[in-house]
Amino acid sequence: MTDLFLSVIVYTYNRKDYIEKAVLSVSRQTIPRNQYEIIVVKGFEDTQLDNRLSKLADKILFVPEKSHGKKISAAFKESKGNIIFLLDDDDEFVPDKLEKVRQIFANYSNISFLHNSIIKIDDNGIVIHEHEEDAPKSIIRYNLNRGSDLELSHLLKYRANWYGSCMSFSRSVLENSLDILEKVNQSIDPVIFLLAVNSGKDICAIGERLTRYRVHESTTNIIAAQTEYLNNKIKFYSRTKEVYDILLQNLSDERIHKIINVLVSHMNLIVLFLRSDTKRSKLLAQIMDLLLSMKDAFSIYYFTWIMLGLLKIFNKRLALGIYYAYNIRSLNALANTNFL
Repeated sequence: MTDLFLSVIVYTYNRKDYIEKAVLSVSRQTIPRNQYEIIVVKGFEDTQLDNRLSKLADKILFVPEKSHGKKISAAFKESKGNIIFLLDDDDEFVPDKLEKVRQIFANYSNISFLHNSIIKIDDNGIVIHEHEEDAPKSIIRYNLNRGSDLELSHLLKYRANWYGSCMSFSRSVLENSLDILEKVNQSIDPVIFLLAVNSGKDICAIGERLTRYRVHESTTNIIAAQTEYLNNKIKFYSRTKEVYDILLQNLSDERIHKIINVLVSHMNLIVLFLRSDTKRSKLLAQIMDLLLSMKDAFSIYYFTWIMLGLLKIFNKRLALGIYYAYNIRSLNALANTNFL
C-alpha cells in the first residue's frame, strides 16, 4: 500500500486568509510525510506568506491566470503522485484523510475517483452542525461501462460531481486531458468528475466526512438584494453550462455525452428560471427537455427545479420570491454564526 505516492494540490487565485491553514492541515496527516507531496499553486506572490508556506509545502507555483483549470494543470505537471488530491484554499483535510483514501484505492484496484463527504465549518473553523449535508451510508460505486442509472443517480444525489476539496483520483484521469482542463476557468469540480467517469473505471463516493468545507463571505452564496443575487446566480450557472459545452466538444463517447446533456439541460432550466424575461413557453419546453433527458442521468434534485419552473409559469413573482427567500433564509441562519 505504501507504494502509492500521493500528491495534494492546494489552489487559489488571490485569497490569502485561509491558505496557510489549508496547507497546514495537509502537512499534519497521519501518514509519514515522505509518502506524499504538497504543491501550492496560486495567482499572487507574497514574500512573507511564501516563506511560511515553503516550510510546509514541497513546491509553490505562481500562475497569474484566474483559471482554476490552468492552475491545476500546472501543478499536475509538477506532481509525481499515483493519486491526486485537490484542496481549495479555504478548506481543510481532517488528519487521517490521506490514510483512509489511500487504503480505499489500495483495496479497490479498478477505482479512478473517490468523493468523500464534508464537515461544514465557519470562518473560525467551528463546525456548523445545523447545516450538515446528507452522506452515503455505504460506499457507492458506478462504472460507465456496466453501471446502472440508479448508481449514477446516487452519486449525483450526494453531489459527487461538486466540492473539489472532496475529490481524489488516479493520475490517469488527467494525464491525457490537460488540454481540456486548461480551457476551463470555473466549475472545475464537475469536469474532474466527468473526466473520471469517461475513464471507464469505477467512480466511488463514501460517507466519511474527511474534508472541512469552510462557508464564509467569499463563497458563491453571498447575501445580496434579490435582483443582484439572481443575476450572480445566472452568471455562475451560465458559465457552468459553458464548461459542459467544452466537454461535449472534446469527449467523443456517446454515453458520456448523454450524461453531460442531462447536466446541460439542468443548467438551462436553472438559468431560464432565474431570468426575469423568460417566456412561459420556453420555460415549459425546457422542463419537458429535462424530464425526457433524465432517463440517462437522474437526480431527485432536478425535481426541485422542475417544480419551481412550473410554479414560475403560473406566478413568476411568487416563484422567484420563494427561491430567493429560501436561499437568503439559509444564508441568514449561517450569518448568525458571525462569519457572514
